[in-house]
Amino acid sequence: MSAISGSLTVYLVGLLSLLRQALPQSPETVEISKRTQVIGCWSLIGILLAVGLWLTPIHRAWQLSSQGFIALADKKVESFTAKLEQAHRLAPWEPYYSYQLGWNLAHVRSENAQVNQARSQQSLEFFQRNVLASPHQESGSSSLGWQQMLQRQWAAATTSLLKSTQLVPAKRGGFYSLGQSLLLQNKTDLGVQAIALEIVRDPLFLTSPLLQAPPMASVYPQVQAEVLRLYQALLKHRPDPDPFTLYLHQCLGGVYWWQGNLPAAQTQWQQAGLPLGPALLAISRNEAVTLDLPILKAWLEPQRRSQWIAKALLQANQAVPNPQAVEVIQMGMDRSESFDQWVKHNAPLRQYPRERAGFGVLSRHIDGPAPQDFFPVVENLAMTRFLPELLPSTDYSPALDRALQPLREGLWRSL
Repeated sequence: MSAISGSLTVYLVGLLSLLRQALPQSPETVEISKRTQVIGCWSLIGILLAVGLWLTPIHRAWQLSSQGFIALADKKVESFTAKLEQAHRLAPWEPYYSYQLGWNLAHVRSENAQVNQARSQQSLEFFQRNVLASPHQESGSSSLGWQQMLQRQWAAATTSLLKSTQLVPAKRGGFYSLGQSLLLQNKTDLGVQAIALEIVRDPLFLTSPLLQAPPMASVYPQVQAEVLRLYQALLKHRPDPDPFTLYLHQCLGGVYWWQGNLPAAQTQWQQAGLPLGPALLAISRNEAVTLDLPILKAWLEPQRRSQWIAKALLQANQAVPNPQAVEVIQMGMDRSESFDQWVKHNAPLRQYPRERAGFGVLSRHIDGPAPQDFFPVVENLAMTRFLPELLPSTDYSPALDRALQPLREGLWRSL
């Protein structure tokens, strides 16, 4: 009740301030009839009542959701669900409650398979409500699409994920998710196009083990070929060596190197002016390397391998390296016959979900847990930590997004 009283006080002060501005500034006495006073008094009371009626369900919903999140922290899932459902019924226009219900019911697992299935179905229904309440938020559409895929509603998932890519085309994982839904419907060409667009926007994703394991492994060669085609198409219309053109050459060189086409990689890297490129080519040819990079030194000086790996991790993470992390990298190098083999096949992996940073602020609620993407991130740490310049992924690149937009729109029209 204190929150409601505080809000009413703020509104009352605001109304009195407006009333004061409307009154004459001169000290002359203004006579107001009794009838006018009564009308004004009742009007003010009516406004305050209307504000109170509007605020009461909002504050009550906040209170219920707070109780629900406390229950969730105590692993009382049923109590959490009941409280959040009440909050959602009180303020159905608020997308926050339905999203929290959808996300948490999808992630809280039980030992009972039937309970998990029921929660998955509830999750899908709450995400549908979320999209109805806030159709222009990418988070709702993409989460709904993933839940629909998990429920084997693949065509519906494509519709939801298509919308999410239209809302935020540069969101990492968006076009990959769309491509997954298309591949599940045996729409291979369209799925490959979508995943290739994901890679061109986030080039390091090309090296993700996610693409090289079943079921994606069967289309990985087609995806790589489509990525090459897209880069070549983008470069075809950019004869001037501006920064964006150099960036495209750098990425294309990285793709060729990842495929093992070293002459083509060398040509692209020369045009991009990438210092790391000649060093990698020299290592592959057993030539002298002049670039002073710790991870390269770790390969070239096996007797000091652990020290160089520790230094590489320190530079990459800006933190004292974990001895176990050093050991894992060293073991991978020790069993590799070439630097390429270590990077592409024996490097450590990292798997994690991306947290939706700023979700609470955008939703104007900060008491609930921060949701994460359904899209599973699996990284090749050799690439993401030590060699990201080979396939640089940028969070913000207007030039790249402008260049990709016609290609995205072409895919959307095909769907």
